[in-house]
Parts: sequence; structure tokens; C-alpha cells
Amino acid sequence: MMTNWITSFNNEELGRPDGAIQLITRSFSKAAMALGFQELNYVTFDFVNYVNLERRLNVIDTILAPVQPGDTIFFQFPMYAAQRFSEDFMIQMMALEKVKKVAVVVDVPTWINSSSDDSYNAKEDGWLGWLRRFDLLIVANRHEAQHLHRDGVIVPMISMVLSDYLYRGPLRSKTFQKKLYYVTGRDVLDIDYRAATPINLFSAVAEPPVTENASLVWHGRQPSDAIMATLDGGFGIVTTDNLVERRGTHWRYYTRFNNPTKLSLYLAAGLPVITMSKTPHAALIEKRHLGLVVDDLNEIDHVLAKLDQTDYQRMLAAIVPWQTAVASGFFIQRALMAAIQTLDLGLKNQLTSDNGGDL
Repeated sequence: MMTNWITSFNNEELGRPDGAIQLITRSFSKAAMALGFQELNYVTFDFVNYVNLERRLNVIDTILAPVQPGDTIFFQFPMYAAQRFSEDFMIQMMALEKVKKVAVVVDVPTWINSSSDDSYNAKEDGWLGWLRRFDLLIVANRHEAQHLHRDGVIVPMISMVLSDYLYRGPLRSKTFQKKLYYVTGRDVLDIDYRAATPINLFSAVAEPPVTENASLVWHGRQPSDAIMATLDGGFGIVTTDNLVERRGTHWRYYTRFNNPTKLSLYLAAGLPVITMSKTPHAALIEKRHLGLVVDDLNEIDHVLAKLDQTDYQRMLAAIVPWQTAVASGFFIQRALMAAIQTLDLGLKNQLTSDNGGDL
């Protein structure tokens, strides 16, 4: 019998189990296993970069040993392990005969490390080269698919639409309150914010220009689930140029294509969101009444002055089905099933095209 495999971190070995990457990959693994997938579990030991090739290959062979001809590996890309180990793993995986390979694109490192469309060489880039070798890609959204196609990654793709954030913990009822939340794993270095609406910032590091802002309350780093349990109203900021983060130029470029973890976190908590018009989810959020599209947070006082409790309750009602979907793993499982149907049954109606939409 054919087996579907999902690569997975051994989360007990990670220093930051509540980091964005761990949350995403763990959610993917859990949702996949609920569909009957089996895990290819690995531990991200730092020393594997420094042992000899034979020892690395022995570890990789042990991980891949259960995979049989006819199986499918869903590889969470990139591996987020030591570089040499990751490369050797992909080489060994690609060498498996009669095994289908699907890349679950968690991130595109090329774009994370770039500031514009012209700041990298797509033809010679190694990460994009790896993606071209898979049989199928599960990508974040239609915008990511289009940009991969522009970069010469001509592989069948299925859009996730949104990332999931599996959550079954406690939640508070939401009421219309003029306050904002921003949850980030990156250092916040500066701020351009003159509005009166308070911002509640959750980050490990915030420099003095940020913490000294009269309209900002810095809460430090807290576990994501703990933050979700405290949200009782207001709006969650997904993207903004008003807060300057470390390597912010690169992240501003990347937010044109990716599925931010914080978007899924807010939706799973049932909280309306705020995003910028240049992001891939702006049209979805606006059309489905899941929040607001605001390019400059300095305008937020005026934006919120036009809203009332009725408007906010409409957003809360609109969020409910999306909240249920994100918190239960719906988008992951839909994409996985679409991939299986495409590869095993030859059905192609769920493949992403340039004319398709995520609404």
C-alpha cells in the first residue's frame, strides 16, 4: 500500500518551539497525520555540518529507509536544518526511484534575502533550482505561484490560500475596542507612529525609540498561545511599514508573496486584522470583511472613528468560518488532498494558474 510521508522537525529538540517556523511546520505535520500521513522525523543537530559525509549519509539513509517505491514524500521546504545536512538530504531524497516528491513551500529563502525583483539571479539561484526538481509544489498563495513562475519555476502548483494555525485553547469574547496588536519574532528597531490608538507589541527586543513611544505598550516575548488567550477586541496588525524591524527591507519585499504566521494566529483567535494593500491577502480581507486595509497606521484614528460596534460585529461574524478553518487545519488538508488527487488520479482542476484567484 502506498504511503504519504511528511517531513517534520523533532520539536522537542528546538530552542524556540513557539517560533513562526516551528508553528507552521508543526501545524502541517499534525494536519497531515490526521489524514493518515506518516512522519519522516529528524532532529536538527548543529554538529551534522561538521561530521564527515559518510556519517551524514548514514543518518539520512536511516530517516528515508521506510520510504518505498510508489510512496510520496511531502517535503517541508526549506528544511531548516544545518546547510550541508539539508543539501545531502535533498540529494538523497531526489535519488529515490519511483517516489513522488512534493515541496510544501514554507519559505523561499531567495526572496527572504532579497530586497527587490532585481536583487537576485533567478536562473542561477540554488533554492529556486531545487524547487524546479519537484513533481508538484504546495505554495502559499496565487501571488507566490505567479512569482515562482516568473522566476522560471515551471512546476504544477497548488495554492494554500492561507496557512493554518492549529489551536484549541481558550479564547475571549471580542468587543469593539480602539486598540491594536502586533506579534513578531523579529527585533523592532524604530517606529513612525503618531496616532493615539494604542499598539500592544509582543517581541523579544524593542529598541528605545519604540518603547518610548507614547502610544505603544511593549509586552516582551510571550508564547503565541498565551497571547491568543488574552485577545479581547481590537485588531491584529499583519503588515505595516510604521514599525521598523531588523532586516525590514527584505521582509517588506517578502510580504508581497508569503502567508504571514501572524495572520493565521489572529484569525485563529477570531480577531479582525489590518494589512497593507500591497500584500497578497488584502483583497481577501477586504472582500470577506475580515478586517481593514490600511497602508499608513498614522491614519488609524480616522479609520476607526468611522466604525462602530455594529461594523465590528459584522467582521466578527464574517471571521467565524475562517477561524474554524484555520484553527482546524482545513487549508493544509485541502492542499494535501488536492496534491494527492493531482498526482495519483491525474485531476488537475485544483492547480493554480495565473488566471486563478484565492478569493
